[in-house]
Amino acid sequence: MSYGLSSLILPLGIQFLVNNLALSGIWFNTISFLFIIGLGLTFSQVVKHSQVILIEALQREVFVREMERWKDKKEHSLAHIYFEVPGLLKSFSKAYSHLIELLLLGVFGFAAIILFHPAFILLPLIIVLTKFQLFKNFEPAIESSILESDKKYEIYDVISSGGKVTDDDIDLYLAARDEHFNFTKKNSIHVSTLAVICQILLLGTGSYLIQIEQLSVGQLVSAEIIISGIFISLLKLPQTLEDIFDYETSQYKISKALIGKEND
Repeated sequence: MSYGLSSLILPLGIQFLVNNLALSGIWFNTISFLFIIGLGLTFSQVVKHSQVILIEALQREVFVREMERWKDKKEHSLAHIYFEVPGLLKSFSKAYSHLIELLLLGVFGFAAIILFHPAFILLPLIIVLTKFQLFKNFEPAIESSILESDKKYEIYDVISSGGKVTDDDIDLYLAARDEHFNFTKKNSIHVSTLAVICQILLLGTGSYLIQIEQLSVGQLVSAEIIISGIFISLLKLPQTLEDIFDYETSQYKISKALIGKEND
C-alpha cells in the first residue's frame, strides 16, 4: 500500500504548488511543501528498494519449493525439464511485481482523481471492463502457450536423439507460436486503444469542468499525471500476461514430467 500512496506524492504536490502560486504565491508555503515532497519521494524509493528485496526472497522460496519436487528424481530424461525452473522464477517475479504495482497505482490513483470530481469515475469503470475482457481469454491463452511449448520440446527431442529438424517441424512450431501470439497482439491493441480513449476523456471532461469552475487547473494537471503514470504501467500489461502464461506453462510442464514419471 505504501508504494501506491507514495506514487501519488508528486502529482498531488504539483496540484498544491500550482494552486498556491496561482492564488497566493506564498514562498514559505512552497518551500515547506517542497521539503515534504522530498521526504515523500525518498520514502518512495526506500519502499521500491524493499520491493526488490522482497521479490528476491520470494524467488528463492519458489526455487526451494520446486527443488523439493526434484530431490528423489534420478531419471536423466528429466534433465532438460529443469530449465523450466529458471524461466518459472523469472516470469513469476516480473508478473508479481508489475501486477502489485498496477493494482496499487490503480486503486490509489483513481481514488485521488475521483476526489477531484465524481465525473472521473468513468475512467476506472472503462478500465475495469477492458481488463475483464483481457482476462476472459486467460484459459485459451494458457492452452496455446502449452501447445507452443510442446512443439518446442518436440524439436528438442529430435535434436537430442540425433535426428534432423525438418521444415515441417519448424512450420508446426511457428504455427503454434502464431496462435499464441494472437492473444498478446489483441491484448496490446485493447490496452493501447483504452489509453487513447481515457486520455481524451480526461482532458475533455477536465477542460469542461474548469470552464464551469468545478475543477482547478492544478487538479487537472495532477489528474493527468496520475492517469499517465497508471497507463505507463497498464501498457506493460500484455507482456505481464505473457509472463503469467509462461509461468503457468512451466508449472504444467514440470508437473506433467514429474508426476508422469511417478505414475510410470
